Amino acid sequence: STLHRAYTLFYVVGTAGAVQFPIVGWQPLQSMEQLGPMFVFLGLHLLEACHVVRRRYKMTDREFKDFLFKASAVGVGVLAFVLAFVLPSGFIGPLSA
Repeated sequence: STLHRAYTLFYVVGTAGAVQFPIVGWQPLQSMEQLGPMFVFLGLHLLEACHVVRRRYKMTDREFKDFLFKASAVGVGVLAFVLAFVLPSGFIGPLSA
């Protein structure tokens, strides 16, 4: 979709541009405030992948709805699993004041 392409371009170019400045460094990937845009980025990729599968396997609306629910549940589970290991390690910093 065009939203997927536009947000991917915005996020990748913006993040890549931000990490080029020494004062910013890897802050966009390590800051708690920046996790929201990253989750939107990952969510849009998941949604786009689901739409690709829908077109490839010619799913009905009901099949797609069930598939999207299952894929979203797996995505949230994987995200929670990763965050459970990354947050205690200190790689992602706390919220700024």
